[in-house]
Parts: sequence; C-alpha cells; structure tokens
Amino acid sequence: MGLGHWAIHPWVEIGGDNNLKYNAGMLVHGSIYWPFHGEHRMIRINTATMEVTNVDLPLQVDVLRCNYKAGETKDGHLCIVYASHDDFLLHVWIRGVDGDGIGIWVPQNILSLSEEIGRVTQGWLGHLRVVQVRSGYVYLSMKCITPVGILRCWFLSLSLETIKIESLIHGTFGDCAYPYVMAWPPCLIGCDGSSTGHEVEASH
Repeated sequence: MGLGHWAIHPWVEIGGDNNLKYNAGMLVHGSIYWPFHGEHRMIRINTATMEVTNVDLPLQVDVLRCNYKAGETKDGHLCIVYASHDDFLLHVWIRGVDGDGIGIWVPQNILSLSEEIGRVTQGWLGHLRVVQVRSGYVYLSMKCITPVGILRCWFLSLSLETIKIESLIHGTFGDCAYPYVMAWPPCLIGCDGSSTGHEVEASH
C-alpha cells in the first residue's frame, strides 16, 4: 500500500449501550485507551495489530466527570490517575494481575494535593483537571474565578516519584491545553550536532 492511503478494517463489536466519550482517547505504549459514557470500562485498540479489547476501570473512578487519564509510570507500567471532585485527592493505580492471571488495578497511592498546589499558586485553589500522564509525570490544569471575576489558570506537573508539583505556566486564559514533545530547534544545533551555546528553558 502506498503512502497517503487509508487501511479500512472490519467493524468490531464493542458491546454496551453507551457511546465512547468525545475527545477522551489516550495513547499509551502504542495502544489507544478510550472510555465509555457512564461505564467503568475503556476499549483498548492496539495500533500495531488493530486488536480491540475491553479494560475495566477502578470502581472508585467517577466516570460521569471523566477526570482521569491512562498513562505510564517512570518504569513504563500502565497506570490510571484520577482526581476526585472537590477534595484535591489524586488516586493512582497500576495495572497488575491477580493470582489467576487476570488483569486488575492495584492501588498505588492517594495523594492530597491541596497544600502543595496552594504552595505553587500562592494559596489559590480551584477546579483541578487531569490533562495527561506520561513517563511518571502527571500533567494537571487548575482554574478558578477571582473575587473580581477574573479567570485564572495554572498548568502543573506532578512527579509520581518525588510527589513534587511544579508550576509550568499560569495566566488569565482557559484550561484547554495539551503537553507535547517538540524537536530541538535546528538553529540551536551546530554542524557537528553539538549545542550552539544558547540556553533553552523547558518543562516536562
């Protein structure tokens, strides 16, 4: 098949009565995880084989708010991170197997973030949203309305290893953002592949 052509695969029965949640897919280790509306499960699409399977969600996850993401730990293990509503608790599960070899979610940690977030935002607390989980870092957004009616938003990163929160950027804008990795600018690379001496600040 040449470049620019689409491969059409057969329809796959995914079961259930609900649709997949809009704009909620997550790419982890070459597989797409996509949650359903109001169900404690996701479908997993292996992008190499196009095999489709069901993956359950931890029962503690509030599927209606959908404030959770699948991702990977620093060691590459599949995990689920969920921010519960209004109490600034972050729940972390890692995928494992039980004694019968059946896949289960193993509770890893429950983190109280209010004090640490208050430290980096100088006391501001608001609606917390999980944006992405990648390589052991949880990317979060938080927005709140000030007493004078101004919307403020922070984008934060949390290391699951050190439990330290870092403020990446904040300002008076919305919380729609997506972290990504970009190539090193060619103008900062010498002919021999070494740095030109310019310094560039970056965040995880």
